[in-house]
Amino acid sequence: MKNGVHEKVGKAKYFWFINKREKGLFISGSMLKEKALQYYEDLKDTKKCTSRGKIYSE
Repeated sequence: MKNGVHEKVGKAKYFWFINKREKGLFISGSMLKEKALQYYEDLKDTKKCTSRGKIYSE
């Protein structure tokens, strides 16, 4: 499970980086780290699933 989240964070961060660089923006290491933490927190929240109207955490 942990590997899956890290892989998704890496992919999301990569696409964010490419998008910003295509626009000519400078991206620092600090910015990448901050974005990775943000994506990690966002992905942790998506682990909540619905089943028969109930929400539970995996």
